Amino acid sequence: MEKHVQIQIKLEKLHTQLPNSISPIQRDELFNLHHHYDSVVKDELDFFFKYMNFYTGILSALIAGTLTGLLSLKPLSSLGLILLLGPGLVFSISYIGYKNVKVYYRRYLEAWVTVINIKTMLGLRKAAVHSPDILPPAYPSRHGGGFITQFKRIPIQKLFDKLEADRATAEVVLEKLLLHGDTLKFAKYTFRVFIIGAFILVFAIICLCWH
Repeated sequence: MEKHVQIQIKLEKLHTQLPNSISPIQRDELFNLHHHYDSVVKDELDFFFKYMNFYTGILSALIAGTLTGLLSLKPLSSLGLILLLGPGLVFSISYIGYKNVKVYYRRYLEAWVTVINIKTMLGLRKAAVHSPDILPPAYPSRHGGGFITQFKRIPIQKLFDKLEADRATAEVVLEKLLLHGDTLKFAKYTFRVFIIGAFILVFAIICLCWH
């Protein structure tokens, strides 16, 4: 968390150093911003996966511990109902965990969309005008002919194309990506698997221990 706080402080300082509305922003300033936000993209995505691994580990331990307790309970009695605490914790941690990782994914998307904007402003996403001593890329990107390799799933690329044609705002792009982005979607599926497993354990505990 200390690293995340340092990133936020660094971001606030960088915003205060931006030129005011009278002074035009220069290319070197845009490159500095690009370097900063690109590092934020990596850091926020790193936080996302670290917390996903953290919650996945806790939930796996709760499921395994509850199942072990149920299988080792001999003879079966109503005392086994105390094992319902395990599935209850799984429900709670899955909900809280998803909300937490969604925060980091949203911050990642905010920085990513900002990087896309900066690259567009710098002309890095399209075929760039080269100096006489610079040769064209061997494998130009099919997205504008630039030299930066890009990969997006076809549905996501169509979404970007539509939003760009509609001249959508950055905030609209962010909300659409939150709905259709693969990473957060698979995180949601992961938490749902644990919830389904907890429901199965609840059913098994009640059936075997209720007298």
